[in-house]
Amino acid sequence: MLVISDVSDISAHYGGLLIILIYTAMNKNFEDYLKAILEHYEIVKNGKDADLLENPTPGNLKKLCLQLLEKGLSNSDEQLFMIFFHPTGEQTLFGIIRTMNADSRLRTPSDFLRSKQGLTNNRQHANLVAVVVGFEPRPFTTFQNRVQNEEEEKRAEEEKTAALAEKEISKEEIQQEEAKIAAPQHPEKQIQTVTKSKPNTARPRKIALVSAAVLLFGGMSGFIIHKTNEKQCMVWRENHYERIDCQQSTIHALMDVDKIQPYNEELFAQEKIIPTDTTTFFKNGKAVVYYLKKDKRYEFFKQPGFHPIYNDKKLRHITTRILSRWKSCSREENPNFSTRQLR
Repeated sequence: MLVISDVSDISAHYGGLLIILIYTAMNKNFEDYLKAILEHYEIVKNGKDADLLENPTPGNLKKLCLQLLEKGLSNSDEQLFMIFFHPTGEQTLFGIIRTMNADSRLRTPSDFLRSKQGLTNNRQHANLVAVVVGFEPRPFTTFQNRVQNEEEEKRAEEEKTAALAEKEISKEEIQQEEAKIAAPQHPEKQIQTVTKSKPNTARPRKIALVSAAVLLFGGMSGFIIHKTNEKQCMVWRENHYERIDCQQSTIHALMDVDKIQPYNEELFAQEKIIPTDTTTFFKNGKAVVYYLKKDKRYEFFKQPGFHPIYNDKKLRHITTRILSRWKSCSREENPNFSTRQLR
């Protein structure tokens, strides 16, 4: 027989199941977020911006982004634009949107509004679409908080209702016992009293079972929330990932809320590097460094996969041709730049 002595034993035996439940709930919340955005879009696409939203091509979405910037964005919405368009150096949001290739940058949001799919686990794109169509609450973390608060209020109301029902049954039982004591002790009447009270004995048991189920569900919910508060999330910090807890207070304290994602051991090993004259790019003829070129600049990483900020951009393995181009660009920016012969 399995014996569980404390919470650590519960975590050891059921931790995997709890993590699955937590991630399933998070994914469901994100699916609900996408569904709510699309429902709102169907309402507003024939409104004041119908000339652009009715046919949400990348070009029309670009025009709408510029219009929103001209009218003025809230601090929160401006932060979402900054995360999505990521201006660098002296670039401004207006400037980078005005000069960008709309078909390249806004193809995914456009396809999402037209085909109702294509944004699975892509919060940056989803938040941008929410701003463009005017959906509230946004961003996703705010939407998720509201859903969780509503669920907690619903559970509290159910517990309150069950407690009131149990209290009412207890009051009825006391009244019945008092009536028995006050009644004359005649066999015939005793039989009648017992007969009348029989239907009510099942009711308290039913209420007790309902109350026990509510308390058990509440206890499991609290335990799941406790597990969620452990460091089961991670966030990209300049050149590496850091593990963080998933508490809502922590999430709100971060500026880059939409870079937070569930902890992934394989992704966690990713690291951005700045090559030097001792950097090894190849081992046994195989590339061991990966890169992304953006805005005429190269970024280098130790692991393959997708860029941690531009998560729709796949990293490519380094080649001697790309390495030569990078060295050439580096020399133009810094005449003293030098690298050792490739190994």
